[in-house]
Amino acid sequence: MLYLIAAVFAAGCATPCREESFAVPFDAQRVVQLSHEAYLTAYDAEFTARHDLRTAAFHPNRLERQVVIYLDRLRVRVPWIAVDIEKHTATPRCSSKATYDIVSEDLTLLKSRYRPESFRRPTVTKIEKLIKLLEEISSYYALMQK
Repeated sequence: MLYLIAAVFAAGCATPCREESFAVPFDAQRVVQLSHEAYLTAYDAEFTARHDLRTAAFHPNRLERQVVIYLDRLRVRVPWIAVDIEKHTATPRCSSKATYDIVSEDLTLLKSRYRPESFRRPTVTKIEKLIKLLEEISSYYALMQK
């Protein structure tokens, strides 16, 4: 397992990051703002999702519990996009790309497990807002189509 992780990091480091390979110009301030807003939304969504599952009239299954786990991971990881951008002002997109990739993977896993009918309407609204914020962030990291 460790060899696989090491191989992934080695491959990621060998890949050059060039601004011309991305589809849209990078707006560092906007991405920082979205990152902070996504953090607050993830924090709130995680709290209400935990409450919904604790007080649910049904016994939550594994997928519903995993939604809370991925909300927690996003809450912890999404602010690091802003930290990387603010720390490396000369190359904000390339410096924050690795962090974004981790957040993107957690977002994909959250989407695959999330079922709106498992949560109350306010929680669904918060989770969907978080997904929209992260999708807007992802537009800044989208690669140009060949």
